[in-house]
Amino acid sequence: MQPLPTVRPTAWTPRGEAAAKLPDGRTVVVWGGIPGEMAQVGVDHDGRQVIVTHHVRARSPSPDRVPIACDRYDRCGGCALMHVSPEAQKQARDQLIGDAMREHGVRVEPGEWFTGPDGDRDFRHVVKVGFSTTADGRLKMGAWGRNTREVVPIPDCLVVAPILRRTMARLAHVAREVESAAWDHPSGRGVLRAAVLRVSRATGEVLVTLVTTRRSPELSALAEALAAGIDRIVGVWLHINDDPGHETFLTDARGAVGVRPLVGQDTIEEQVDGTPCRIGPADFFQTNPGTAEVLVRRLRARLALGADDTVLDLFSGVGSLTLPLARDAGFALGVEDLESAVLRARESARLAGLTVEFIHERVEVALPALAARFATFRPTVLLNPARRGLEPEVVAGVVALQPRRIAYVSSNPSAMARDLAAFVDAGFKIQPLDRFDMFPHTAHVECIAILTAATPVATPSRAPKRRRVTA
Repeated sequence: MQPLPTVRPTAWTPRGEAAAKLPDGRTVVVWGGIPGEMAQVGVDHDGRQVIVTHHVRARSPSPDRVPIACDRYDRCGGCALMHVSPEAQKQARDQLIGDAMREHGVRVEPGEWFTGPDGDRDFRHVVKVGFSTTADGRLKMGAWGRNTREVVPIPDCLVVAPILRRTMARLAHVAREVESAAWDHPSGRGVLRAAVLRVSRATGEVLVTLVTTRRSPELSALAEALAAGIDRIVGVWLHINDDPGHETFLTDARGAVGVRPLVGQDTIEEQVDGTPCRIGPADFFQTNPGTAEVLVRRLRARLALGADDTVLDLFSGVGSLTLPLARDAGFALGVEDLESAVLRARESARLAGLTVEFIHERVEVALPALAARFATFRPTVLLNPARRGLEPEVVAGVVALQPRRIAYVSSNPSAMARDLAAFVDAGFKIQPLDRFDMFPHTAHVECIAILTAATPVATPSRAPKRRRVTA
């Protein structure tokens, strides 16, 4: 029998794999590998540019290697760094940040490193699961597998909050009980596609959103049985998605995600550094709200806003960053293109007694009017874009605002580095970069970059006249 090939990786990849370069220029990626550790690997795919492999055994195990606590580690793939120590996980993320910054020619000093209050277990307060059918025709539910669309059951997932593990088990049980069928892509048969389960860290209330291809008579019975079995489930809602792609939620022309009630209430409430924040059936909110709160506190401390400050949050979502900053600033405004999130943010502002303006518009469309409106205010601009980062017209529009500071929050070091380079070219200076362990056991890292304008602010920015906004 031919011996397994050996590889000594030299770096981490953004997906949490270890990687090495071969003399012929190809890259070897090793699932479960560790840079610096010589190991035997099994080859999964021998490509022209990339060879995909998995770790089998180490010749001399790295001191950073730790026992893997999950028996679904390989199949699920959600916790790529679970095989290395917490300190090695931190070093992996710092390497990825450094690689991204060097690639784009950005020089930035490291700031503080922050972990979350919930540690590296039970921290996920949002979980997305899919449905499929077993070989013997039974419904199964779980995470989508590593490099596949195979559904991998995760009933004992170590990183999911305990109440959501209970909810997953209950949902799988009642879905089988009411004989609801999983959607089959090739044939188009079946109903259940996915479910999004979320729990409030503040109240313990659970909200479930079922994603189906169509309305079906058994869905009401499913929702009622699900809520009856766990008293902390306060609402079950339905989103219909018959698109052949893999997106969970579809939006209409107005930027709205259509949801329909099945059982109970339409929101749960989180607390973000003392500020209430309502979250609905299809809204985005941080998976790890404990660490998100640490990030907000750090952001407030670094910005140290006062009554003379104006804050523009250009990707405001449900207001999870806008609202806490509005407590400190003289005026705050959020821009968001998802209508349901804007309505939720306005609702949360009323609940908190905060006067905050939220605009439903795409950022690139809103920026010219904002530049005219805030021409003399030198605002602080908050950017927390999607993982792809900023479009060039958004960067130009932000520069046109002549902000005194920019606070950029991102979980994608590569996109962040590209955008920071553009702001540096426009004359901004980057302050030390703070890092947050938002997703333990993964290569993902949340960062805050504060950029200051090269042109000094001669006079304090002042709060503009507030406009009346109706919900």
